[in-house]
Amino acid sequence: MSSANKQILKLVISGLWLLCSAVALWFVADKRATVFDPNNMLQQPHWQRSLLPVLADIDSEKHGTTLLLVGNEQCRCQRVAAPHQNKVIADARRAGIKVRQVDASSLPTGLLPAVPAAIMLAHGSVLYAGPLSVGLGCAIEDGIIDTVISNYENGFHSSMLVSKVSGCYCRV
Repeated sequence: MSSANKQILKLVISGLWLLCSAVALWFVADKRATVFDPNNMLQQPHWQRSLLPVLADIDSEKHGTTLLLVGNEQCRCQRVAAPHQNKVIADARRAGIKVRQVDASSLPTGLLPAVPAAIMLAHGSVLYAGPLSVGLGCAIEDGIIDTVISNYENGFHSSMLVSKVSGCYCRV
C-alpha cells in the first residue's frame, strides 16, 4: 500500500471515529434531557387558580413584583444551575424585583412539575412560570427567565407559562 493510500485510510478512520463519537455524545445527552412539564400541568386552566392561594401565603406583597426561585438542594441540576441562578437574582434585584428562594418541599405536591423553576408574580398575577433555564448545561444564555426580566424592565408584562422545553430538571 502506498504512502498516499495509508494517509487516506488514516483520514477515513479518523473521520469515522469522530462521527461515531459525536453520535454517541448526542445520544447520551439526549437521554439525560428531561421535558420540564411533560403533562402540560402549567397549561391547565385550574393551575393558576390553585397556585395563587399558595403563593399568597409565601409572598403577601400583592402590589409589587416578586420572583420565586424554586429548587431542591438534592437535585443535581440545581447545583449545575447555581451560576445562572446567581445572575438571575442580580438581574431581578437590579430591575427592582423582590427575590425569594423557596424549597420545592415547602410547596404542595403537584404544584410544579420539576425544579429548578421560576415563578414571577406582578400585582397578584403570574408573569412567568417555568424552568429556570433550558438545555443540559442550565447555561446563562439559555434562560427564558432572563428574557422575561429584561422585558419587564422595559415595560412588557405579558404572561408566559413554559412547559415543553428540555433540559436538566428533577421531578418534584
